[in-house]
Amino acid sequence: MAPLLGARHRSVLHYHGEVAGRQEPKRSAPDGVSSVPGNHTSAAPGSGAAQDAPMRRTVAAVVADRLRTMILHGELPPGERVVVQPLADAFGVSQIPIREALRQLQAEGLVINEPQRGVTVAPMSAQDLLDLYEFRRLIEPEITVRALARAGPGWDRELRCALQRLYDTIDDPGSDRYMREHSEFHWALIAPAATPVMRRTIEQLWQMSERYIRLTVASREHRRVYANHHKPLVDALASGDPDRVRDEMIRHLSEAEELVLGPHEDTFSAQDPSRTSA
Repeated sequence: MAPLLGARHRSVLHYHGEVAGRQEPKRSAPDGVSSVPGNHTSAAPGSGAAQDAPMRRTVAAVVADRLRTMILHGELPPGERVVVQPLADAFGVSQIPIREALRQLQAEGLVINEPQRGVTVAPMSAQDLLDLYEFRRLIEPEITVRALARAGPGWDRELRCALQRLYDTIDDPGSDRYMREHSEFHWALIAPAATPVMRRTIEQLWQMSERYIRLTVASREHRRVYANHHKPLVDALASGDPDRVRDEMIRHLSEAEELVLGPHEDTFSAQDPSRTSA
């Protein structure tokens, strides 16, 4: 696999002015939740390291955000090497914020760092997908049931509005706005009950799931089918029955797993290094 930042990548990543002059981009996440948790390095007050650390964290966050987007969009395919120095050259920064950004993406499960090989984009496999959805079925139904018990007036209306916004994105030429509204809908489901720790954990699971979901919602028709699977969740929550809510969330996640895995299982198997013959 060729190292990152060949000719096809430089035009995407070379935005020196953006790194030097912009604050960390805002991502759609609930209040109080950092979409890109910072790597806070302590240093002695007044030292050069202490003065440079805030800028390094900002630059690292911008780099991580751009690389994360490229991975989720498939512009950096599974297994591609991510080489630090070419990235530093393209962004016009030192290796330090690049390494911080890659550590963040490694914590999110989007890249891996292996001896001898270095950093590569994490592979996609059927087993990883199954593991992701199994974990999600263990935690998201219970959090949604708690949200049902703690929600205030107007929650049902908020959910229906979020669902309508999801439907409004179906005919968009691409899937970016759909994925954003899909995330907002699921945040609205759990918002009354999710603690900051829960939100950080779930956001990481959703980011890992997004790589797979994007394959399923690439076309308008597929987006429509996928969106239709969300309405029964709103109806279950409107019923006020916690058992129905729990069962519906489990069903929803199981159906999503099947929708994503079915057409792409052979593709995932081909990308899975554990299935590569010695």
